[in-house]
Amino acid sequence: MKGSHCLFVLTASLMFFSCTSKHSQDRSLPTPAHPLASNNSSVQTTASIDQVIFDQLFVGSINDKYEIRMNLRRNGRQLSGQYSYKKIGKSIDIKGTINEQESFVIDEFDNTGKSTGIFKGRFVSADRLEGTWSKPNGETPMPFSLTVSEGGTDTSVGDADVLAEGGGYDGLDAEAHSEARKYWVARIAKCGDSFYTKDNIFTHEFKDFGFDIQPSSLSRADTMNGIEWKGGTSANVAMTRTYSPQPTLHYNPGWSKWSNGLTEGIGRLYANVVKEKGHWNVVPGFAAGGGLKFIKCSDIPK
Repeated sequence: MKGSHCLFVLTASLMFFSCTSKHSQDRSLPTPAHPLASNNSSVQTTASIDQVIFDQLFVGSINDKYEIRMNLRRNGRQLSGQYSYKKIGKSIDIKGTINEQESFVIDEFDNTGKSTGIFKGRFVSADRLEGTWSKPNGETPMPFSLTVSEGGTDTSVGDADVLAEGGGYDGLDAEAHSEARKYWVARIAKCGDSFYTKDNIFTHEFKDFGFDIQPSSLSRADTMNGIEWKGGTSANVAMTRTYSPQPTLHYNPGWSKWSNGLTEGIGRLYANVVKEKGHWNVVPGFAAGGGLKFIKCSDIPK
């Protein structure tokens, strides 16, 4: 009897520990279940994960039904950005963390800062995310998958018009076009049927936004200095209007009238693109009110 009593106590203790451990893991980063997780080469060291930085556009769907676009920025272990549903267009703020196994937890927030959903998943490869979206309390779980948008039909927050001038490139020109696309994606928001950006003073609205690249010839000095490609990227739009919060040389307060192309107040939207010693660098050109910045759809002036 004494032996049976000890066995019962031990069994009950193990059951209690198992239940406690299960509940304590509800908010933890997901355990990788993909075959890559068993490959030691896919696990980054602490030093390397803290050095990973990118700003990329991912496109895909939740539950194979709701098409979304996610502008995801990574700085080491920290993740941030915005995502939107294709049919709605409204940007939703996201913020999260990622660990050495490339597993992440990303929260989404409404305009008041309240959490409205959670993405739990992992990078199954450098350009693909997979996992489960759910409400903050874990209800309504649905699978999601996203891939990096590179040269496809989805670009600056997901409109085919942005890549209308992007076909026919190969080699270094194709690389330059990809770097240019990343530059514009980080600065141009797609809300409804318009594109938006802002600078230090103004908010700009465009119709039919697109961009292209302009390669420049390399001099002998360029080659000696390790420059492999140089040129620029410029934006092209069908129409523009600008919101000014105060009277300026070119604008009255409020939204201006629509103008064909880019208005005099904006000037040319461009950036210099260079590949030097294996590294790409995109340097913003002149903008009337300062450097261009991404604007959330909810922040666009009425």
